Amino acid sequence: MRHYLCMGDGYLEYLGIKEHPRGAGEGRRRTVVRARRLINGDEPLGDAVHSLAEEWGLRGKRMELLAQDGVKRISRPLPKGKDRELRRMAENMLRAEEADIEQWEAAVEIFYGNKEEPPLGIVYYIQRERLNRLRELLAREGIQPGLTFPYAGILSTLAEASEKSGAVLCIDLKETYVRFYGICRGCCICEKTSSLHPAAFIRMGGEQVLWEETAEMAEELIRCMEKTAPAEAVLLDRPFGPGAREAAAFFEKRLGLPCRRTDLWREGGAHKAGEGRKPAAFLSFSRETRGGWERAWRAFIFCNCLAAAAVFAVSAMRTQNADRELAAYRQSAEAEQSGETERRRELERLALYQEAAEAAKERYGEKGEAGKQIQAVTKALEGRCRVDGIRYEQAEGILELRIRTDLPEAVLEAERLLEETGAFPRISHSMWERDEELGQIRAYLELRLGEEWTDEED
Repeated sequence: MRHYLCMGDGYLEYLGIKEHPRGAGEGRRRTVVRARRLINGDEPLGDAVHSLAEEWGLRGKRMELLAQDGVKRISRPLPKGKDRELRRMAENMLRAEEADIEQWEAAVEIFYGNKEEPPLGIVYYIQRERLNRLRELLAREGIQPGLTFPYAGILSTLAEASEKSGAVLCIDLKETYVRFYGICRGCCICEKTSSLHPAAFIRMGGEQVLWEETAEMAEELIRCMEKTAPAEAVLLDRPFGPGAREAAAFFEKRLGLPCRRTDLWREGGAHKAGEGRKPAAFLSFSRETRGGWERAWRAFIFCNCLAAAAVFAVSAMRTQNADRELAAYRQSAEAEQSGETERRRELERLALYQEAAEAAKERYGEKGEAGKQIQAVTKALEGRCRVDGIRYEQAEGILELRIRTDLPEAVLEAERLLEETGAFPRISHSMWERDEELGQIRAYLELRLGEEWTDEED
């Protein structure tokens, strides 16, 4: 049995999902247990958690959290790219929306529409303090808190399992609210919450007016879905009210789309790991991402220094090998005394090699421009970071380094030192990210070594 706790607007709802064995030729059977506790303020939240844990014997169980109340949502079209790059761009939308991202936990989804339309980045975010308080209350009751999902993401997964006709409009009509979800391929592409209070309409006998108001807002959301994924059906998820059966027929006639009542938790099933599209869970932002793109840009520049040091080390090794080969040629020339012709050839070879060695020394030695660059990079990077990989574009005279460092402050200091030397025509970056496994900053730097190198051979 799987256990879920939904944090709604002024209430906590427990959902227990039990799967039954499949019979021959039968579909999946599922039992859904629901229990709701109203909360007002901070203190009753602990009482509601304790009451649910005692009633349903949840001590020692693992419980997934569904966040509905307090969840904010932003969505923007993104330029085409790889999944990892798109998710990073979607996270940056939140950085642009909120000044201090450390107080939020965020879940990112990417929706791929048709080939003509760009992918859609969807970010749900909620205050970390709000989730941590609920996790602490669960742990106090002996319940193991699992992952936390946005309610819209779980609902999208359930609707996808329940309705196979493509994009659908899901209407969640309850006692105190009405919410609309535009769903396609397991993603909530648009969402709207109404201030209507259905219980008040029904109490005053205005159920027909409630349906008309709801249908008008549903039409607005259907228009929003037309460009991204046109709705093909409407789902009423456990609608509230005595006339819920007639509501489906009313919406079908008014909206011009097939409409049916359903219980998504009972019909679509709860989320299982590895089964269908997995909803995005809320995650915390790392401390090193604080500071936005300004620090990230400087971190990229810092990595260029390590790349230069590494490539010049390779150049020094090549010069050393050239000296060894030159000594071997000299020994061979002195040993061969058999003929003037052979000796003359060896001397010519020696002269050519010495000329190449002097050119290499002029290019890579301490007195040349390259030597100044080596010293500048070595001094700027000493004790601050290490090289993780190098790549040299000879035709363009650009060196790319991948480096790791522990402190973002070291990136800023190295950048300042390199800029003061004036040894590089241009320093730029291409990417910056945090390695979660090692807890370090990983960066790619591009360092232009000099315009005079572009037509030379290595």
